[in-house]
Amino acid sequence: MEQTKFLEELTDLMDTEEELSMTTVLADIEEWDSLSRVAFLAFCTRSGVQQVTPKQVNEAKTVQELYDMMEAH
Repeated sequence: MEQTKFLEELTDLMDTEEELSMTTVLADIEEWDSLSRVAFLAFCTRSGVQQVTPKQVNEAKTVQELYDMMEAH
């Protein structure tokens, strides 16, 4: 998935008005909460990425790390 499309999808699933970039720190996004983490896991599954685990998502520090998780699988 292209980074631009990924950023759009992530912005939508978090329902945030914040401008996201690949270097955005997840802890700095008010909407990055447990519901957003679950929504991200569901997004991975819909995108055909089954191997991303909740532990990996919880340990991610940046948007880039989330993107890398999806691209690695």
